[in-house]
Amino acid sequence: MSACEENAYVLHVRPYTDSRVLIDFLTENTGVIRAVGRAPGKRERGSLQNFQHLHIRYRGDSALKTLMGCGQESSAPMLLTGDALYCGIYLNELLQRLLMPEDPARELFHFYENALHRLLEAKTREQLEIVLRQFEFFLLEQLGFSLQFDVCASTGEEIRPEGLYIFEVESGFREIQSDRDPRGETGISGGLLLAVARNDWDSAEVLRIAKRLSRQALKHLLGNKPLHSKELFR
Repeated sequence: MSACEENAYVLHVRPYTDSRVLIDFLTENTGVIRAVGRAPGKRERGSLQNFQHLHIRYRGDSALKTLMGCGQESSAPMLLTGDALYCGIYLNELLQRLLMPEDPARELFHFYENALHRLLEAKTREQLEIVLRQFEFFLLEQLGFSLQFDVCASTGEEIRPEGLYIFEVESGFREIQSDRDPRGETGISGGLLLAVARNDWDSAEVLRIAKRLSRQALKHLLGNKPLHSKELFR
């Protein structure tokens, strides 16, 4: 089989043998692939770092590819630090856990690349949170679980700013008539949902609600296995 060449980012690296490692890549045209490659020496240690735009060569018909070459596309590596680093690790873990192997995700590749640059440029915790929420909602959309923040699922009508709604993962937003539904879940203001739909992140309350909703939706896909990156962030 002839070699494939791709733009890629490393999602995760772990030992395989004494001299080999397993690498999960997010590639531009093929999506997530897993490859076995030579463990980098001291001089090559930066070649398999997270968050670096790479150009890789690999081959193989099976699920496990053989990495033949790997080089950085940019001479200036992207160095995420502090909270931005933990956020980047979180994005990587989401992609590794939720994407099917070799399912093309070109739009997601470029959205991820843009998110990394925005994490690097973020100056405040709120700016980091905005990047995370937008990435989570885009990822959910790419997986077929798009959240329609401006539509009431139970009626098909537009969300009313003065209305109260609860989110049901299987269907979407349903209007309720009191502050809590019979199960005790607190209603969400329609005005806040519409702000999320407009990408209006000026209010801390909008960010709080967006985080609550993304967690509900992602938990449905991730199951009960915890994310290691959240433990790191804590």
